[in-house]
Amino acid sequence: MQIGRFSLKKYLLILAVGIVFYFSFDFLSDFMYKQKLGDHSEAVLAAIHGAKSSLRILRRTGEIYSEEYSLNSLTSSEDSVVLRIKLGGEKATAAIEAHAVRQMSGVWKIYKSDTVFTK
Repeated sequence: MQIGRFSLKKYLLILAVGIVFYFSFDFLSDFMYKQKLGDHSEAVLAAIHGAKSSLRILRRTGEIYSEEYSLNSLTSSEDSVVLRIKLGGEKATAAIEAHAVRQMSGVWKIYKSDTVFTK
């Protein structure tokens, strides 16, 4: 079956490559965060991914249209970080700031979190 100059197989191949490229950014950002935080960064990554699916947040923001993440070290030894998540929704915007510290075992633990909703 021909559609113009390209065959259906070429369109499907372009679509598949586009889908893989689109979803690879999530894996690339996880890889970058793991490089910065080191081993046992599951708590921080869970906070990033869990913010978009939290019912408490979704009730106030509605459907999420935009998201921004930043991870800043508090000290030069990089044993504590501040995670800032900004989620833009159809009803409101949620700004989440979480403080995490690396325990002696190397596991990251979030000890303080604050969420602010704006219209």
